[in-house]
Amino acid sequence: MNAQRIRATKHRLIAEAYVGKRSVSFTICVSKRRPLFSDPIVVGAFISLLEQVLADHHCSAPIYCFMPDHLHLIVMGRDAAASPKEAIDGFKQKAGTWLYLSSRAERLQKGYWDHILRDAEDWDRRLLYICANPVRAGIVDHWEDHPHMGSIGHNLQELVINASMRL
Repeated sequence: MNAQRIRATKHRLIAEAYVGKRSVSFTICVSKRRPLFSDPIVVGAFISLLEQVLADHHCSAPIYCFMPDHLHLIVMGRDAAASPKEAIDGFKQKAGTWLYLSSRAERLQKGYWDHILRDAEDWDRRLLYICANPVRAGIVDHWEDHPHMGSIGHNLQELVINASMRL
């Protein structure tokens, strides 16, 4: 009897789908769901790495939210040369190197979840979902009180107000 081979299928779109003035939502998890991002030193280092790769790839981050064991963020391409996916791939590589050189036991999971935000309503819903994440988890009572949430290249409070008004 022939043994049928099971092949892993790619779940991502072609690379060109992630290029240009795109907004992409990403979720990156810590391996074994360890609470790596409970350490403000790690979060600070990762924000610096994120700022570097976003600039290198012509991107910004309207929102990022470091939860204890995962990171949510939206990455926006600023121009036709932007590549949000390459920015995140570069971030993960730099973050992995930082963890290794820091002799940390934690590692990021190999893959990540991504979703291209196709319209304003999708964008607004995702932004508000990310803001509410630490509230739903019982970490804070209000999203503004979460110490590991912010924005790179945008005014997060203004974005939240506008998204709330549109929905």
